[in-house]
Amino acid sequence: MANKENTLISELIKEDYSIEKVIDRLENGNVASYKALDELNRPIIRKDDIIQLKESEEYKKKNFVLYRFQDEYFLKRIVKIVVKKEKIEVEDNGEVNYYTITHTTYYLAADKEKVMHVVSDEQILGRAIARQRGKKYYSLLNKHHRFLYNFFKVHFLFFRFKGNKAIDTDMQINYEAIKQAIINTKKNNKSTDIKKKSIKDLKKDLAGFEDPNAFITRYHEEHLEAKN
Repeated sequence: MANKENTLISELIKEDYSIEKVIDRLENGNVASYKALDELNRPIIRKDDIIQLKESEEYKKKNFVLYRFQDEYFLKRIVKIVVKKEKIEVEDNGEVNYYTITHTTYYLAADKEKVMHVVSDEQILGRAIARQRGKKYYSLLNKHHRFLYNFFKVHFLFFRFKGNKAIDTDMQINYEAIKQAIINTKKNNKSTDIKKKSIKDLKKDLAGFEDPNAFITRYHEEHLEAKN
């Protein structure tokens, strides 16, 4: 009975390792299990280690992340982050406006290689939060563990690459989605302004009417005068 349960659990775990399952779980805000495919990030991550991944609102240097690069998926460390501002043109119903948007560019490299990938934040699926090796679990969010090792891998890139690094870029920025988001935001703001203006105009119109209580009082006084 125990062997059957272990076999069933093993089969269920194996299903979680497929990249399709990983992407589906991350996109739905869940923790996903990913099996490391190489030794490029040893000793922290070795081949066949089970890596727990979670989508994050912010990715920092030293983080190991799963990302998309030229239709393939990689697990590497963020070694450099560059934030740039760019002006784009947005046309909506014949009206042209210019907006400044912020791009975050990530440079990623495995700990044992001399090639850096350059991607946008849209290509990062999630960061590694924990590692399972056999029956042992290890948190990858522990800032103090292997501090000097992690620090060297990120902050001494020149010495690490010995001045001979290759940079491969695959920046995938969806400008159309950005422009549409700006247009939608603009429309929502206009709708809010119209609602506010309508309420303001209504209050202004109501202010021209006499207060009902004052009207009744005045009517009652006029009726008594006429009666006398």
